[in-house]
Amino acid sequence: MVLYEVNLAVKKSIIADFEVWLQDHVNQMLKIDGFESAQIFKVEEDEQDYKSLTVVYRLKDRECLETYFSTKAAEMREDGLKKFSNNFKATRRILHPAL
Repeated sequence: MVLYEVNLAVKKSIIADFEVWLQDHVNQMLKIDGFESAQIFKVEEDEQDYKSLTVVYRLKDRECLETYFSTKAAEMREDGLKKFSNNFKATRRILHPAL
């Protein structure tokens, strides 16, 4: 099991449209082999002009994540960039169980 975390800072002026798009995007991600579940979180403390969201995907294993990176990641990321351009920022982390 591996967690793939995507942290998003979204301009407040587009947050409603972005959240609708994000739910659809997450549903598309869950159709990719190895993606088992996902949760979207709102961060309580926001930057002045941005709302912060975090999506945590649970994947079967690191191999599934690597396959995603090499086959689908560019396409999935491009969709958001086309629609929202520079109105959001994304950072990502990969988490493994410690014990």
